[in-house]
Amino acid sequence: MNKTQEEGKKFEDFNLKPEILTAIKKMGFENASKVQELSIPIILEGYDLISQAQTGTGKTAAFGLPVIDMMSGEKGETLVIVPTRELATQVSDELKKFSKNLNYKTATIFGGTAYGKQIKDVKGANIVVATPGRLIDLLEKGSIKIAPKFVILDEADEMLNMGFIQDIEKIFKFIPEERQTLMFSATMSKNVKKLALTILENPKEVKVTNKEVSNKNIEQFFYLIESQHKKEALLQLLRNKAKGKTIIFCRTKAQTDKLNSFLNENKISSLALHGDIEQRKRSRIIDAFKKRGTDILVATDVAARGIDVKNLNQVVNFDIPLDPEPYVHRIGRTGRAGETGVAHTFVALNELNLLKNIQEVVNSKITPAEIRKSEEVEKEKKAKFLDEILSQKTNKKVKEFTEELLEKTEEAGELIEQLVAYILKKNKTDDKNFSATKEEAQKAFDEFIKVGQKKNNRNRRGGWSRNRGGNGRSRRRGGFEDKGRQRRDFRKK
Repeated sequence: MNKTQEEGKKFEDFNLKPEILTAIKKMGFENASKVQELSIPIILEGYDLISQAQTGTGKTAAFGLPVIDMMSGEKGETLVIVPTRELATQVSDELKKFSKNLNYKTATIFGGTAYGKQIKDVKGANIVVATPGRLIDLLEKGSIKIAPKFVILDEADEMLNMGFIQDIEKIFKFIPEERQTLMFSATMSKNVKKLALTILENPKEVKVTNKEVSNKNIEQFFYLIESQHKKEALLQLLRNKAKGKTIIFCRTKAQTDKLNSFLNENKISSLALHGDIEQRKRSRIIDAFKKRGTDILVATDVAARGIDVKNLNQVVNFDIPLDPEPYVHRIGRTGRAGETGVAHTFVALNELNLLKNIQEVVNSKITPAEIRKSEEVEKEKKAKFLDEILSQKTNKKVKEFTEELLEKTEEAGELIEQLVAYILKKNKTDDKNFSATKEEAQKAFDEFIKVGQKKNNRNRRGGWSRNRGGNGRSRRRGGFEDKGRQRRDFRKK
């Protein structure tokens, strides 16, 4: 939802229950986002829905408001399935706020926590928000029984990417066929479409394009930089440009831990978040990032799903995403609800194809920028070299060589400084920039586009792309066109 959006319908235009309108008004929202404006009427009419929209577009309200409006108050009436524990908590919190004045209870179930309380909560809940693994575990053991009239799959693409397809198929064996099913996904891969054809019945389709979700409040920059300089460049960026709440995205769990350790070693307070961290610790990390003094979080894409942080100043793509969709997810964490945000992306020369793909999909300018070295950085680097030299153990030959050098200089300190200067020069670390200049970066990108276009003229396959590393209901052929399905009796009339 958007507090500042001037265009689009107001929530009162959907004729929602007064209790719901009072709740969202208290939350400070009046106008619907694009995905809400398109999805809510379809859901209220009783149709199954497949909705494609990116993070930050208000998907929880898009399905939560109309479903809560149609609920009668039965136990286990609504089931929401999400990929991660963090997203389960976020969605649950939102649904609680929407349904507060109707006295509906919401239960949240996910792995890494005790079974007993979750089982008790589900039995008394009108809405259940669950991750696939723990949900199928409870269903197969017979610990819980649910017969939801409304089933929502949120972040469907991410669930499939995480390997939950078999769990989802099993879950739908426990769910009555007489239901309204809604699927929300950031991308529409073949596997997502295949799943939709299996669990949805003649669904309506909503697609909010990247152009529509591209946030004008986010400034986007890229830095052309060699891989070996990325860590030092990040330090400089954090010290001079990227101030305030920041999420730094890495591709792998190992890289996340290494980068977090590097920042801490260099006196920058940060926390790491990825899937191998046990749930209790993850919760503490997220809480510290949201509410306490830690302003920097180093995270993988999956771990960051579901983290909704107010006043997130910027994101840093330490590793550029391999596909445009994760990029949109990442930068969508900032610049929300009328706030401004910044996205910084590190790009190597051999990654310009990834930058090109991203820029085409997000349909917005990603501006070249540079990271210059400061005098403080140079002093720190020299001091580090001095410490390393002074701490070296020497043998007899080295001592004799040093004595010869000292005879030609007045002081040992002068000799050491000369050696440091020589080492810095030999390693070419006396450049003024960690990255290419803005002009150099733009020129390299323009040259890449130019050469790529020439190759495409000769070869339609393109020269720059690289190889990257339920019983349910019967499957139906074709697309998602509506065939005039009648609304079911249990739905709101």
